[in-house]
Amino acid sequence: MNPLRIAICGFGRFTKKRILPVLNKSSRFEVIAIVGKGYKESEDKKLLWFETIDELFQSTMIDCIYIATPNYLHASQTIKCLKKGVHVFCEKPMAINSVDCKQMIFEAEKNKLQLSIGHMLRYSTAINKVKNLIENNILGVIHSLKILFNYDVKYNQRSWAISKEYSGGGALIDAGVHCIDTIQYLINEDIKIEDCKLGLIDKSLIEHEIESNFTVKNIKCSMQVNSNKDYLSHLEIFSDNGLLTLENFASTSSSVKFKFVSSDNKNISEYIDVEDTYQNQMDDFADNINSFQPDLSNTFQALNNIKVVEKIYEILKIVN
Repeated sequence: MNPLRIAICGFGRFTKKRILPVLNKSSRFEVIAIVGKGYKESEDKKLLWFETIDELFQSTMIDCIYIATPNYLHASQTIKCLKKGVHVFCEKPMAINSVDCKQMIFEAEKNKLQLSIGHMLRYSTAINKVKNLIENNILGVIHSLKILFNYDVKYNQRSWAISKEYSGGGALIDAGVHCIDTIQYLINEDIKIEDCKLGLIDKSLIEHEIESNFTVKNIKCSMQVNSNKDYLSHLEIFSDNGLLTLENFASTSSSVKFKFVSSDNKNISEYIDVEDTYQNQMDDFADNINSFQPDLSNTFQALNNIKVVEKIYEILKIVN
């Protein structure tokens, strides 16, 4: 089967470091074009370069596109591509509101195209090990799930992220949405918000800290996210059969430390390589396109993530 002709829309630090190398190594894709600013200075001159999606469609044919532009552009650019008959991989958050998310899904269903969203932790070997343990009832009854995610957003590298109009919010919609998606992926039930609180950046409605407690399938869940601290990510599950932890659970470039202390004090500890996370993600995108049977199940869950984000903002009286 011929490789899928793919364009990248949004050529920032993330796509240069994470996505382009994966696509260049893959036999499933052929990168033929870049859309966006900054590419003219790139060393890779064999690719076509366009300032806008409209210019791309006027000049070349593609099968699919990877969209990694500022959040507020996700919906409009995705819908434009779907209407052109192009499969779309859109980075998270899916959009900055659920209305736009629904319109994106509508266009994908209408045109029978694959629409995937960049919740990459669903493709982490470490996260999937935990999911398998839960699904096979190895952990027994789960009582709580806690997630901590600290990072430094570096607004000087993503200036649009300091604008609520462009970003849709702060730490919640940026990294908190990963935490929400991980909880939803592992437990596979609707999230009920119990309470939440946040901290704000001075003179802005962009929050740099968010804490929230949820109930999911009678399991007490919580997340703490801070975008103004050194990187640290931690996942903890307490169950009848013991305590499970993933240190560095959000990593996609090194390893995650898996540890399980059973109720009879038998310890299991190992490091899990997660460097193939983005490769797994893009392989799944290709599989869904080549099957001619688009799978939007994860896309509907990405919509649910945004609904949870909106609800938290509504509770905290921070409305887009």
